[in-house]
Amino acid sequence: MGSEGHGGQVDDALLGAARRLFAALGYDGTTVEMIADASGRDIAAVKRAGGKRGLYETVMEGLRQSYLSFYEDLYREIPGDARGMHDRLDRVIDIHLEYPELASLWQHRSLSDALDLSDLEKRFRQPAREHLREVFGLEPLDDSEYEMVASVFEWCVYGFVTGGVLRTDGPGRPDDPKQRTQFRDYMHHLLDLITKDREERQKAGTGSL
Repeated sequence: MGSEGHGGQVDDALLGAARRLFAALGYDGTTVEMIADASGRDIAAVKRAGGKRGLYETVMEGLRQSYLSFYEDLYREIPGDARGMHDRLDRVIDIHLEYPELASLWQHRSLSDALDLSDLEKRFRQPAREHLREVFGLEPLDDSEYEMVASVFEWCVYGFVTGGVLRTDGPGRPDDPKQRTQFRDYMHHLLDLITKDREERQKAGTGSL
């Protein structure tokens, strides 16, 4: 089994090692030698799979497809009413808790990783991010406001997945059930505030922020 990459199928061991390294170290911090060592393959196998760049693009394409499939299931299974919006948001949080590398890959990018790949957002992130609109029930938002709303929630989710709730008495723990509940409740509250504010602005005819 494997995934389609540069030059054909990429075996799972090679792709899995590349994904873990890119998530942990970023594209710039990962070398071909690291990928070969972590996968148990030789450097020639890495090069046949497209080298570091080819594997990175294969990883990001797999990420894009996973997101699209996830959102299709999400909207089919959970209605878009008030309760459903909370449930949808919980599912988004859940998938990032289960697969923290999803957050880590884009977090590295936000820290100026892989700048020589200038079209990553257009090719891999934007198609999936458009589907995020319905999680918030905010489809009519103009692009500038949607970008801000999506960014706020992404920052929160990515921050929690990688560091939990920041505390003064010790490090945060994203695996702590109490912290997870606390985080979900606050995300629900934030979503409710955004929805209420938008509805009030619509009634007042003031439109977007």
